[in-house]
Amino acid sequence: MKHLFRALLILLSYQTQAGSYQLFEENGKTGLKDDAGNILIPARFEALGWSNGSFSVVQFTTGYKQNNGWGLISLHNEIITSPDYADLLPTESGIILAAKRNPVTLNVLWGGLNPAGKTVIPIVYAGIHIEGLRAVTYSVNSRNELRYGLTNLQHRTLLPAVYKNIKALGNLRFAVQDTLGKTALFTEDGTSLTGFTFDSIGAFSYGKAIVYLNGRQGIITSQGQTTAKPVYREIKQVNNTWMGRQPDTWLILQSDGKVEKQYVADTLLVTHTRMLALLNGNVLSMMDYDQQHVNTTLKADVILPVSESDKLLIGYNGNYGVIHPDGTFVLPMRFARIIHTPKGWIAEAGTSAPNRWQLFDATGKALSERYDFMEPFNTNFFRVRKNGFEGLINSNGTTRLPCIYDRIAEERHGLVVVVFRGGHGIVNTNDQWVVAPRPHPIKVVSKHTYLEQQGNLQWLRNLEGTALYFTNNPLRLEGEYLKEETATGARWLIDAEGRIINRESPPALHTSWTGPSSEGFRPVRRNGRYGFINDAGLLLIPNRYEDVMPFSEGRAGIKIRNKWGFIDLSDRITVQPVYDKAQPFVNGTAKVCQKNKWGLIDKDGNILVPLRYDSLNLLPSGRVLVQADGYFGLADTQGNLLLHTKYDWLTELNNGMVIVKQNGKYGVTDVNGLAIISVNYDYLAYHPALDRFICRKTGQWQMLP
Repeated sequence: MKHLFRALLILLSYQTQAGSYQLFEENGKTGLKDDAGNILIPARFEALGWSNGSFSVVQFTTGYKQNNGWGLISLHNEIITSPDYADLLPTESGIILAAKRNPVTLNVLWGGLNPAGKTVIPIVYAGIHIEGLRAVTYSVNSRNELRYGLTNLQHRTLLPAVYKNIKALGNLRFAVQDTLGKTALFTEDGTSLTGFTFDSIGAFSYGKAIVYLNGRQGIITSQGQTTAKPVYREIKQVNNTWMGRQPDTWLILQSDGKVEKQYVADTLLVTHTRMLALLNGNVLSMMDYDQQHVNTTLKADVILPVSESDKLLIGYNGNYGVIHPDGTFVLPMRFARIIHTPKGWIAEAGTSAPNRWQLFDATGKALSERYDFMEPFNTNFFRVRKNGFEGLINSNGTTRLPCIYDRIAEERHGLVVVVFRGGHGIVNTNDQWVVAPRPHPIKVVSKHTYLEQQGNLQWLRNLEGTALYFTNNPLRLEGEYLKEETATGARWLIDAEGRIINRESPPALHTSWTGPSSEGFRPVRRNGRYGFINDAGLLLIPNRYEDVMPFSEGRAGIKIRNKWGFIDLSDRITVQPVYDKAQPFVNGTAKVCQKNKWGLIDKDGNILVPLRYDSLNLLPSGRVLVQADGYFGLADTQGNLLLHTKYDWLTELNNGMVIVKQNGKYGVTDVNGLAIISVNYDYLAYHPALDRFICRKTGQWQMLP
């Protein structure tokens, strides 16, 4: 309390608000007036205040800038120090931080002055932080490493400058980190209260602080006493009450719901090769599923499965790597980003410097040189960039196109569309020009042809530039064919050589709209009514409907008097138009809606699932996912409700089981609603390779002493 009172007294007597004074300028120079307008310091300086651009007064002293240097001046216009300093910055303690540049090394060194200009902390440090009545100093040692120490404001050493870091925590306490990265609690007089056992220590509040160890949290007092061991996943403070959350519990359940294995961990992953990865805090343990033998432990705070692989992506402190199931590294943990490819990896080194992307094979062997950027281009190539230009490499890391192009647009059939010096051209994958750059965009159609866009005209050309086809109608590329739609409604299919190989003729009668062909029928609109024509343009079904759907499975939706029904290919009504909404038939059934309630019908209009649901979807199993009042259930196509609509969410597995969610908890039933795993887990997933369920119970919160 005595030290705190003394600090407050110094703050009140030394620091004066800038609002009591007014800066003014004359002839490009700065001066200072008091509130009454009296000139205290004439306008003869480049700046007044401090080198960070702020202005304040410390015990009737402020800074001035002259000849690009900084010095101290009193409010009585008396020069206290010459402008020999590169920086001057005030602190709440009354000490003025001062920096000078070493004339030999050009390094900036810091120290401290009192308002009278006397050096109280020698100007020998790489940096200083003033924390109350203490100065945290740091210097560079012979190995070019920063080392921290602690002194009082009279420069009496309290802790030598041998530590990796020192941080003020409040309550006159400091967190001191040794060169091994472990942290201890010290008083402001340099007395240790704990050993170097923690990873870090948080700020004090109500006399307590959170300590961190191996990703777990605990609590210590300002006297260094542990009131809660660092075993909690999370600790939070509500006023003067501290709460801790226990780690999660993971269970592996058999298909009958019996517990096979149980672990306490933050994350549990099971690989395809039956290896377990358990993340506890920041300690990753890899063990064999059957033998329970711990193969290895690693530092990690992130683990993710790699799709279609038995490997794991792991991360720690923003650095990422890839490991085998036995814990050995495929890629070391030194990358900022890693992308899995079918044959390996591309990775970005954790640095802002150029040339940081590289291609690796599945074993972690480097295949390519380094690039400024790299991304998968297609299944065969990677687009790379260096010095602002793009190129291509293959999956072996071999350069196919050097980085000389403005842009790599596309690759098809071994032909690559590029932009080179603003022109559009085509090269082969041996970097030989096939089509010289030209001003208009182009697109590869086949091994021998390309499409060129010139304003409204589109030209199909061979690689020699000969025009094979042209049109001002819209063209759409589908595979190696072009689809064209004319203004009259005709649709033509054109092969890669420019030959029209299929024609859908326009209607014989004038129509205002023609749709695409489906099952040999094309919907048309004439005089505001809809019907169908064939591909030759002949009328098959008269235009007498308000709206129609394309034919699907021999049925087309038709609208009469604002209601939907269905007709067959002979225009016979098979489902009476009584529905507000309808969807095309799929697998012999169609979804229909009346008064915002959905059901399912067959091709003859028989109701399979009653129209009483807010939504429904046909599942691959043939069963129906139904929803009512925001809850989900399961029905069959005979209308039987298998699972009542009481679940927040559900998903059907392919083994006759259903994962359900109710009131935020997960469980498992069979398709007839018989409970297999009770609905009381916070996470639940099925692992097909093991035929097991992976479940998690979230750790509970409890009050801490």
